[in-house]
Amino acid sequence: MKIYDKKKFWSGLGILAIGILFFFYDLSSPSANGLQAKWNLILGLIVMAFGIADSARALSRKKTWEARIEQMDERNQLVRLASKAKTLDIMQVLLFVVMVASLVGLKKTGYLPFAGMALAAGLFVVLVIFIELFVGMYYEEKK
Repeated sequence: MKIYDKKKFWSGLGILAIGILFFFYDLSSPSANGLQAKWNLILGLIVMAFGIADSARALSRKKTWEARIEQMDERNQLVRLASKAKTLDIMQVLLFVVMVASLVGLKKTGYLPFAGMALAAGLFVVLVIFIELFVGMYYEEKK
């Protein structure tokens, strides 16, 4: 038995271990709600199945080769880059909205935790802007 993709293999074993821990933790300390306990057991089994599937794919030469071809495909790389860029834009807007909403809440109610929320959101907005600026400068120099 040869492991063709060590990273995927160990990732699968880690996911499997998390699923096993989740499954047996719920068995050892059942919750008061029976429906919640059943849902946790099902979720633990699903996570274990994903871990087994990932580890099994890492043991197959054909599946590993297909995964690498899929990962290196130019269209998939373009889609991945575009989705990350759009995610950054959406997060920037959401952080700005949270900051403004927190400032409005602070002004209307005087509730001090709104100031902390506004400060944290504002710091993250500034951090995202600086990261975007520095990454842009870095890649402009490389060209």
